[in-house]
Amino acid sequence: MRWDELATTFPTLAASLRAMVRNRSWGQAYLFQGDAPDFLKEAALVWLSACACPVSARDGLACGVCPDCHTFAAGSYPELNLLQPSSKTRKIPVDAVREFERRLGLTAAAGRLKIGLVCEVDRMNDQSQNAFLKTLEEPPLGTLLVLTSANPRQLLPTIRSRCQTVRLLRNRQEYGGWAARGLFAALTLIRPGAGAASGLAGAHRIGSLLAGLRAEAEALAKAAADPNLAAQAVLDPALRKKIEEELAVRIEAEYQGLRQELIATIGAWFQQRALLAAGAPPNTLPHPEMLAAAGDPADAPPLERWEEADRTARLAGELVWHLAGNIEERLCLEAFCLAATDRTATMG
Repeated sequence: MRWDELATTFPTLAASLRAMVRNRSWGQAYLFQGDAPDFLKEAALVWLSACACPVSARDGLACGVCPDCHTFAAGSYPELNLLQPSSKTRKIPVDAVREFERRLGLTAAAGRLKIGLVCEVDRMNDQSQNAFLKTLEEPPLGTLLVLTSANPRQLLPTIRSRCQTVRLLRNRQEYGGWAARGLFAALTLIRPGAGAASGLAGAHRIGSLLAGLRAEAEALAKAAADPNLAAQAVLDPALRKKIEEELAVRIEAEYQGLRQELIATIGAWFQQRALLAAGAPPNTLPHPEMLAAAGDPADAPPLERWEEADRTARLAGELVWHLAGNIEERLCLEAFCLAATDRTATMG
């Protein structure tokens, strides 16, 4: 990947990363997260090559001609330490983490930046993540750490909290998983003039989805747990307690992440309906896949006038705000759905 490819896709973010290089103002640890592991690795490398270039302070870009740039491009920069999943198991075991940390601890050549790049860091189990935590908290002097992940919810909260996040989502379809759960089909029930029965049916279905997120979060957290560590804990009460506490933290992190995704998806749905009602061509919508997932052809006429769709979008914005504030979910949903489907609001 070249820098101009990154800058074309993410101009604002690229400008920020370039300014860090120009000012030599980067932090000690970054988490590059998105939806394509290979792209995240390439994006991290193109930025790290600029960080490693000794003359990049002039314009924030790698010069491409100095010895460090040549070795970086060839994949032989001596201070680049790479950790990524095994090609067979697709895991990052704890012994690989410890070897990575050992290499990071070696003295770098004078004037060279030491770099640690961990690709698909979510492939570490809890034991590996805990082993890596001390290095993440206190990396060797003069070291820049970059982690990449397409599944950041698989990371311990302590890992995420110690990194500055760089979001590189390329795919506009960020809500595909909610189609399978039936969210978009439920949202089609909530439209201007549909009436209270339709509104309450939609509220019930969305409420059921929210209620099921806790169980889903627990299943995800348990699936990511290390069975070997659990086996060791059978005879070690202290270790067992620690594992239970970490599992509770992971479940809560998973739950909050899923819940926030659902809330954001509801807001995006109604914002998109307002755009469509205002005359926006379907192919310019930010998430046209939502229409197909709900069985609504992209070229179908809007179900409401723009004024009605705009009012519903504003009501949905208020719902998102209330749910984010942890106000009682059922009451919030019912109030929103009844207001959005009120037949008197469409008169005139």
